Amino acid sequence: MRAEPVTLTEENVRTLKPTVPGRETFHWDQVAPGFGLRIRETGSRSLVAQYKLGTKHRRITLGAVGKVRVSAARKIAMGYFEQ
Repeated sequence: MRAEPVTLTEENVRTLKPTVPGRETFHWDQVAPGFGLRIRETGSRSLVAQYKLGTKHRRITLGAVGKVRVSAARKIAMGYFEQ
């Protein structure tokens, strides 16, 4: 099941629930497509950017929730999308 895009904020990155409990889940940002929140099976949360380089898709971790601000991570992610 794929979650609908949401506007990621400092508050909701801590409270969004996995779409399928016990599995890795992504919540993608409505403001910057390709920027998202990854919730792992263990419950850890990180901000990620997913982009395409040539024909390959790449995903990088921008930082753990609580260690990096959502606004800063979104700006970094948008830099990858401009390439």
